[in-house]
Amino acid sequence: MKRPPRNRKRVRSDHRRERALRELGRRLSFESLEDRRVLATMVPLELTLESNSVAEDAGAIGLLATVSRPSDQNGSPLIVSLISSDTTIVKTPASISIPTGLDSVSVFLETVDDDLLTGDRLVTISAFASGYEPDTAGLVVEDRETILVSIDRDFVLETGPSTEALVTVSRSNTNIQSELVVDLLVSPSDEAQLSPQVTIPAGAASVTTTLTAYDEALDDSSATVTVTGQAEGYVSGSDSVDVIDADRLQVAASSTTTTEHAGQGAIELTISRFNEDLSGDLVVSLASSDSGEIQAPQTVTIPAGEKQVVAVLDAIDDALLDGVQAADIVVSAPGFADGQVTIQVQDHESIGIEITAAAVREGDGDGATTAVLTRSNVDSSELLRVSILNSDASEIVAPSIVEIPAGNQSVTFSIDAIDDLILDGTQQVTLTAMAEGYAHGEDNLDVLDSDFGPGTWTNPDHAFDIDANGFINVADALVLVLKLRTEGPRVLPPPSPGDAPPPWLDANADGSFNTRDPFLVINFLNEFGAMPTGSAPDGEGNGQDGEGEGANQQGTSLESDSSTGQNQNFGTTLQHVGQFSSPLTPGAASLQIASPEFAQSLSNNSQRLRSQPTIIQDSTDSSNLLNVAGETILGADSEEAFADLGAAGEDSSDSLNEILDEFADDVDDTFRDFDSDSRA
Repeated sequence: MKRPPRNRKRVRSDHRRERALRELGRRLSFESLEDRRVLATMVPLELTLESNSVAEDAGAIGLLATVSRPSDQNGSPLIVSLISSDTTIVKTPASISIPTGLDSVSVFLETVDDDLLTGDRLVTISAFASGYEPDTAGLVVEDRETILVSIDRDFVLETGPSTEALVTVSRSNTNIQSELVVDLLVSPSDEAQLSPQVTIPAGAASVTTTLTAYDEALDDSSATVTVTGQAEGYVSGSDSVDVIDADRLQVAASSTTTTEHAGQGAIELTISRFNEDLSGDLVVSLASSDSGEIQAPQTVTIPAGEKQVVAVLDAIDDALLDGVQAADIVVSAPGFADGQVTIQVQDHESIGIEITAAAVREGDGDGATTAVLTRSNVDSSELLRVSILNSDASEIVAPSIVEIPAGNQSVTFSIDAIDDLILDGTQQVTLTAMAEGYAHGEDNLDVLDSDFGPGTWTNPDHAFDIDANGFINVADALVLVLKLRTEGPRVLPPPSPGDAPPPWLDANADGSFNTRDPFLVINFLNEFGAMPTGSAPDGEGNGQDGEGEGANQQGTSLESDSSTGQNQNFGTTLQHVGQFSSPLTPGAASLQIASPEFAQSLSNNSQRLRSQPTIIQDSTDSSNLLNVAGETILGADSEEAFADLGAAGEDSSDSLNEILDEFADDVDDTFRDFDSDSRA
C-alpha cells in the first residue's frame, strides 16, 4: 500500500511559508525606506498582530490586532483607519477610536473561508491616522480545505450479508476543475479492507468506495475501525465503523462503573445477537465472577424476531472495607461465542454519628450529652481514627479526633455545652464524622439559650410598655388581649430570631403569658392613666417583685367583694399568684387556678371592666390605638385586625369596649369552670 509522504509535505509547506514571509518582509522594508523620507517628522503609529499567521476558517475573531500611539499623545481621542490588502480573505473594521487617556486599543480581524484550494496567501494590514506616520503588519492566511470521509453504516459483520459499508470521500473546495488523488488509511488494518487510494474525478466533489470486514477467525468480540483520508494541501478527515463478530453475543453496559450501595437496577446490560436467523427465542445465560459485588439474573431471553434484550444487574453492599472490586459478567447461548463485560464496583462504607440528646442547654456544661460513632463495615480488625468537624465551637465542645478501637463497630464520646453569655436563642450545631475511605456522616444538636428565665420577655424600661414605643397606654393592654385571643396563653420560650420581643408579653415577669398580664396593665391605667415610660411609677404596678405586687399599691378600690364587704384592689389579689398549681403549659387553652379567692377576684375585676369603659385614659384617639394594636399583632390595619370582632366600620370606642368585654367573658368562663370544679 502506498503511504503518503507526510514529512515531505510538511517540509514543503514550511518552505512555502518561509518564502512568503521573506517576500512580505522585503516588500514592507522597501515601502518603509521609500516612505521614511516623507514621514520622518510625523508621530509614529504602531500596529501589532498577536500572530503572524492565521487559518482562513478562524472566522469573526480570527486574530487580534492592536494599534498604539505614544503615551504623550493620549490627551485626545484618535480615529485610526484600518485597511486589508485582500478583503476576500481578511476583513478589518473601517476605523477604530483610541479614547482620551488610552495609549492603545485592540480589535479582531475577521478571516473568510473562500472554499477555494489556493494554498497559503499573504495579506498586509495597514493603520492610518491624520498627522501620524502609518504602520503595516504582514499576515500569512493558511488555506484550510478539507478531505471529508463518511461511512454509511454504524457497524458491519465479519460474516454474512452485512459485511460491507459504503465509504464516501469528498473535498470541501469548490474549484474542482482537476482530479484529486486521496490516500485512505484503515486502522486497525486487520479488521477491514479498503482500497488504499481513490481518485475524485475532475469536476466532481466526491467519490464512493467499499469497505469490507475481515473474518479473521480470532476470538474477539468487536472492533472499531477508523478510515482516514489524506491529500496534499488538504486537512485530513476520518470516520469510524464497528466490525462485529456475528458468531458472538455482544454485550454493552449502561455504565462500566457503579457503587456497591447503588442497589437494585444499578446497571442495565444490553445483550445482542447479529446472526441471520432470528426465527426462534434465544435463551442467554449470565454469570458474575463476584456475586458478592454484582448479581445478575441466571437467564434472559431474546424473543423471536428480536436482536437484543436488556438484563438488569444489582449492586451488592458487602459491608467490607475492600476498595474497588471488578466483576466480570459473562453471557452465553448455544451456537454463539460468549460475550463479556467488566464492571468496576466502588466501595461505599460509611461513618455514622448519632447524638444521644436532641437538645441541651448552654448551662448543662461538661458532659451535656454523648454521641455514638459507628462504622458500617463488619471487618473491624483495625483501629479507625475519625475526624469530628464541629460547625459551632462557641456552643459545644467535641473532640476533634475519636478512635474506634480494633474489633469494635462503635464508640461513644462526650459533648460539652458552652454558655456563651449571649442572648442568641436556640442554635443548631452540626457534627460531621469523617474517615479515609468512608462516606461521612452527620447529626444535629439544638443548644438552648441559658440566658433565659423569668423577666426575659419583660420590658427592662418598664414592664407595662408592651409595644416598646416609650408610652404606657391602652394600646399596650390591647396588644396583650389580642395576643391572648389569637395565640392563647403559654409558657414563654427562649427568645429566638423568629420569636422575640417586642411585644414584651410578660408584664409580671413570671415566665408565662396569660390573663394576668393584660389585667396588670389595665389596672395600672385605671390608677395612673396613660403616660410616658420615663414618668411611670417604678415598682408600683410593674408586677416584677417577688411578692407579686400589682399596679394598685396605693389602695384605690377597683371593686367591692360582696362576699366579705371589704374593699379589695387588684394589686392585693395578685398576692395569690403564688397559689397557682403550676405555670401554664404550652398550648393551654385557659388559666389554671388553684386559689378560689384569686378566681373570684379575677371574675369581679372582669365585671369592673364591663361597668367602667372609662378605664381608657389616653388623649390619643382610640381608633389610632386600634391600628397600633392591630399592626403590632397582625401586621394589618384596624379594619383587617378587628374584622372578626365586628370592629370594622364601627365607632372605635365601641370597638375597644367590645374587645375588653370579650376579654372579660374569657375571665368569667375561667371562673365558672373553676367554681364548677370546686363544687363537684
